[in-house]
Amino acid sequence: MLIDIHTHSSESTGAFSVCSLSVGNGFSVPAAGSGVGFSVGLHPWDIAGCGAMQWDRHDFFCQMESVVANPSVCMVGECGLDKYISVPLDVQEAIFEWHIELSEACGKPLIVHCVRAFSELIRFKKKHRPKQHWILHGFAKNANTAKMLMKEGILLSFGKDLLSPTAQAAKVLPLLKNGMFFLETDVGGVPIAGVYAAAARILEMDENELENRIERHFEHIIHRNT
Repeated sequence: MLIDIHTHSSESTGAFSVCSLSVGNGFSVPAAGSGVGFSVGLHPWDIAGCGAMQWDRHDFFCQMESVVANPSVCMVGECGLDKYISVPLDVQEAIFEWHIELSEACGKPLIVHCVRAFSELIRFKKKHRPKQHWILHGFAKNANTAKMLMKEGILLSFGKDLLSPTAQAAKVLPLLKNGMFFLETDVGGVPIAGVYAAAARILEMDENELENRIERHFEHIIHRNT
């Protein structure tokens, strides 16, 4: 089975898709259709719009605990840090730490958004030493950044950038040929089957072998505590 580890579409695609829902866009989790699960969190871009600038830890957990307990929710997030937005970094960091706590408390992995804040991300990884896996979605940086993140046990997910042979993602992916990584569509534009085909070409792997391998890795991170 193809696994789309991070998408913003809940439409059936023939893959198992983890559809990302931001609490900034509402708090209810839809009924999961065939081949669809959910991740739920507060995207950094939605912090100001949903009033979370005034939240404290108690407010966050009141909003989130019952939502992530839904059996259709298999991951926490997307959440994280983004230095391109106007929300103060200290506010983003506090909310990100609450997501880390929530991920650990509910035993579900964390899907991470990170823009120009990799050193901060690693600092929190070292501080919390989480048992749950962290998956950094949409990785498109260089090999040095990839190695720095992988050294700390942060998993990488790749998307449509793999379709461009000159993109950093296409150069970094071979470093993970024997390791764990994931593939995604994020906001769409390329079907997940196309991302898998591009990854298989880059890695010089049979597509079925790649599909089976990522499915095993997905089962491992989702069910590690069951």
